[in-house]
Amino acid sequence: MIRIVTFHIENKLDPFDETALLETLTAEIRFLVGKNVIEVGKNPEFIYQLLNNKSFKTKDKTFLVKVKIIYIQSTTEIWLSAHEQDS
Repeated sequence: MIRIVTFHIENKLDPFDETALLETLTAEIRFLVGKNVIEVGKNPEFIYQLLNNKSFKTKDKTFLVKVKIIYIQSTTEIWLSAHEQDS
């Protein structure tokens, strides 16, 4: 079972912006918690498609996210880059 999903943002963001973005991403992917690792691992593309090249809005900023690596296990880890978009 997937127990937790963690994100690793490769590029440096302001700590407040990073926290807000991580909260947004966690809410977006929350449905994975409790799913079978093997079943999710059979089709990881859906996670990639859900997050890659998508814009995620926090309270006051919008970030474009690009997925780099997805590692599916009980603690699923997703590495990505995030860049602020012009408003």
